[in-house]
Amino acid sequence: MTERDLRYTSWIISVTSIVYGVIYSIIAILGREAGVANLGYYYYVYYILFFGLIIFGFLKILGLAFVINKIRRVSIVSLMFVWGFIWTSNIVECFTQQFDDKAITLFPIVAICAYTAFRGDYH
Repeated sequence: MTERDLRYTSWIISVTSIVYGVIYSIIAILGREAGVANLGYYYYVYYILFFGLIIFGFLKILGLAFVINKIRRVSIVSLMFVWGFIWTSNIVECFTQQFDDKAITLFPIVAICAYTAFRGDYH
C-alpha cells in the first residue's frame, strides 16, 4: 500500500467505526427500552464496545488531523481489538444461534485494522 492508500483507509476505518458505534448503540438502547433486548449483562458488553468504537474512532481522527503518532498508534490497535471482539462474537453467535451476515460483512474492516496495526504504518 502506498502512503496515500494508508491515509485513506485510516479515514475510512475511523468514520466507519464512529458510524457503526453510533447506529448500533442507538439500536441497542432503543431495543432495551422496548423490551426486545432483555438479556442482562450481554448487551452491556456491547454498549462498552460500541462506545469504544466511537471513542477510538474520534481519537483516530484527532491523531490523523493533528499528526500525533502516539494517538494514531493507540487508536488503531484499540480499534483492531474492538472490531475483532465484535467480529468474533458474531461468528460464535452465527454458529450457536442462527446464521447472520454481520460476521461476513465485518471481516474486511477487521482485516484492514489488523493489516494496518501489524504493518506499523499508523497513518
